[in-house]
Amino acid sequence: MIAAVIGATLLAAVLAWALGSIVLRIAGVLLVLMGALTMIVTGDLTTLLIVAIGVLAWLAGHLLHALKHRYWASSLAYRTVQVLTRGRLDPARGWGIPTV
Repeated sequence: MIAAVIGATLLAAVLAWALGSIVLRIAGVLLVLMGALTMIVTGDLTTLLIVAIGVLAWLAGHLLHALKHRYWASSLAYRTVQVLTRGRLDPARGWGIPTV
């Protein structure tokens, strides 16, 4: 039983690392589009939460891509993260972690 849980956890971690950035970016774009269309059709402002979750998923996908490949797949994501972190989060500078 414990071996199955450990194996499933390792498999999930490997799949998240391998496919996570693509899945998060696509899901984020779809959530933003779906939330925006729902807001236009119904006029309900509570769909802003769906749009916000979509934007966060899109940014998380780009951040995971930058962690894996050491470059940003989108200049928009790069600029957004630079503004939000005041330039402290950059793969070229070691993610703001001092090196020895």
